[in-house]
Amino acid sequence: MSMHRQLPRILSFSTLLAFSLSASPIVQFQITTHGNTETYQYFVSGVDFLANQELDIQFGQIGPNNVFGQLSNGKAPAGFDVLLFQPNNPPQAPGDYTALALVDHPSLSGTFSVDVTLTGAGVPGPQFFTISQFDSNGMFVSLLASGSTQLAGSATPEPASFLPCGMALVIAGIFSARRAFA
Repeated sequence: MSMHRQLPRILSFSTLLAFSLSASPIVQFQITTHGNTETYQYFVSGVDFLANQELDIQFGQIGPNNVFGQLSNGKAPAGFDVLLFQPNNPPQAPGDYTALALVDHPSLSGTFSVDVTLTGAGVPGPQFFTISQFDSNGMFVSLLASGSTQLAGSATPEPASFLPCGMALVIAGIFSARRAFA
């Protein structure tokens, strides 16, 4: 098949990839410090929760030190149920902030937050998060998305922002190769 005939397929695939990457969930955080306790407030976007879908943010060990002590005062907007699981219980387990959607399409405009008591040396930063689907009996069905939280207002570009540049390079390469072999 000639390169000319493959170009529409490549462009179609690139477009589908662009839409799938741009729709990834984004979980940003902002920290307020009160002595040795920090309040993590989260801003969630790029996802439309359905009932029995859960946002799980892990407070795990950073390097050889366990920076996170106790989790308390978990909050989420109406339509979510919050559970907190303490770090190092059982030993070496991360702490977890979980917000389970109780209804379809709950509002994300309320407060997602948790207070964290810090212990040990090290600086806390981004946490690993997952969005999972559970059935009505609370049994795990599938992992829908995962990633790392990012500091609110950080200048770190999302992976999807690199996609247009990458697509332009691929297309330019195709045309260059086509000219070289023509």
